[in-house]
Amino acid sequence: MPRSAPPIEQVPPARQKEGVVVPRAEISVAAPARRFRRPSPGCEVNINYGMDNPPSPLTVLLVEDDPGDVLLITEALREHGLGSDVHTVSDGAEAVSFLYRAGEHADAPRPDLVLLDLNLPRMNGHEVLTHIKSDPDLRSIPVIVLTTSSAPDDLTQTYQAHANAYITKPLDSTGFAKVVNRVEDFFGDVAKLPRRR
Repeated sequence: MPRSAPPIEQVPPARQKEGVVVPRAEISVAAPARRFRRPSPGCEVNINYGMDNPPSPLTVLLVEDDPGDVLLITEALREHGLGSDVHTVSDGAEAVSFLYRAGEHADAPRPDLVLLDLNLPRMNGHEVLTHIKSDPDLRSIPVIVLTTSSAPDDLTQTYQAHANAYITKPLDSTGFAKVVNRVEDFFGDVAKLPRRR
């Protein structure tokens, strides 16, 4: 027996809940299945996908040594609207210090997401990834490898080390912004992330 679609109910404008308001009916994913009713003209639709609160900003650790890429990524994250809290480090050793809250990073927040370049000074991205995924306290943090390398060996080694995704950096700023926005859409809105400790 096929599953029925979520119900659409009338919601007068005065009774709108928080969420995205669009014309016509309320769609509630968590509601029990009921018979479809057409909304009356002039009703508003409030789409609330079971989220009582809007998504909180993501805390992102960006591990990138290229100042141009840092600028492109941070601008794309800021413009996207989730208000990401971006912390940038420029080499692998500093990334590990940040994650372990060592030295000057003693007050560093635990990131919700790590964007990791592979070609880094002092400690490369593969080594940083191995540190993260081999530590029981850090391994639940999603790591997205964002690199210029399209070498099959880098791709294989990255997934064998349990990266959550491997993305080859686009060459232009528009493509770069689209990629960063899709990453943040997924990890900010769609995926359910572990609670910060």
